[in-house]
Amino acid sequence: MTPEEFARLIGLTETKGVVTQLPDGGRAFSRFQVHPDWFSDHVFKYKLPATLGETWDHWVERVVTAFAAEFLQVFTAPEVAMYFHQGHKVAMDTDDWDEDYSNRFCSYALKSGTAATLVRIRSTLSTSL
Repeated sequence: MTPEEFARLIGLTETKGVVTQLPDGGRAFSRFQVHPDWFSDHVFKYKLPATLGETWDHWVERVVTAFAAEFLQVFTAPEVAMYFHQGHKVAMDTDDWDEDYSNRFCSYALKSGTAATLVRIRSTLSTSL
């Protein structure tokens, strides 16, 4: 799975791709539902300032893609999705693992149809179910 594919799937998992949702008491924004503190930390970490004329959503997508590029080298896509979702690394066998979120992410990944995605997601699902 590429970082770009991952970012697209996270946008679908979080909001079904709808940009205007602002849950978490108004703290989360964009189709990725990032919080201001997470976004600020990662903008600085990855050195990704906004570009002239860029939308908020596109800027957030670039930051989420950089996050994915860093962690997809080490963890499976569902593990990286859970890290993104929970804000910290989470093992599948712990109470912090959000099974509904993981299933939603994996479902969108399976629908995306890329062979590499299907193989990695299926192997992860078979060990977590």
